[in-house]
Amino acid sequence: MLPNTHTDLDTDKHESARLGIRIKPGGAWEHNFTFEYFHEDDQPHPEIPTALLPPFVVGGFATVDWTKYGNVIVNDPKNVSFGGSNTFRRANIWDGIWVANYDFNDTASFKSVLAYQDDHLDYSTDNDATPWPVVNGRTEQWIKTWSWEPSVDWKSSDGRFRNKTGLFFSEKKWDWGNSYGLLGLPIDPTAPPISVPVAFSAAVISGINLGLPTEGHQFYRRRFQSHAIYTQFSYDLTKELTATLG
Repeated sequence: MLPNTHTDLDTDKHESARLGIRIKPGGAWEHNFTFEYFHEDDQPHPEIPTALLPPFVVGGFATVDWTKYGNVIVNDPKNVSFGGSNTFRRANIWDGIWVANYDFNDTASFKSVLAYQDDHLDYSTDNDATPWPVVNGRTEQWIKTWSWEPSVDWKSSDGRFRNKTGLFFSEKKWDWGNSYGLLGLPIDPTAPPISVPVAFSAAVISGINLGLPTEGHQFYRRRFQSHAIYTQFSYDLTKELTATLG
């Protein structure tokens, strides 16, 4: 059994920062830069056992006996058991956005929005909240996304007829992996159907532990690409009524 490193039952610890910069080099150009950072390192609210099954046979070959090994507090509102694994919820996210504007004249302008975001998410859970790895695992994600949207706006001299036309491109790279241990249970080899002498129980448990807990590992790498062209026309029929077609 691994020692648990919890010092808090449930926390919400995060920091964030944002920086904005505007540059007007003169003439018709304007540049706006935004940078953001977010960090989180929490102890999520863990599962708390309130009851355990009486001895039962798992898989038809061995008896599971929670009470024989102890170390689990059940149905106690003042004292609780955590699992044997270190659990956490972590996130590191940062992004940058560059918005450039250029005015051709009083009726036409150009806008470009270029953005990038980098996410690293890490989550470790102990779903059974006992010292045994019954359902324990960790999931980690790396997500990198960028997008670019250039567009042109123009309007008639009286402002009643307007159009916005643009392009949109984006790409997301998403790597996702997890690793889980399952069915690491408190086996009692001295009980039926195994019923080995106590002197040999440790050796039998060692043999069982070669196959339990079972481990599952998955890793996915996904790529998403998007592109679009769009246009929208608006016309003020009256001061109260506008028609729009896109």
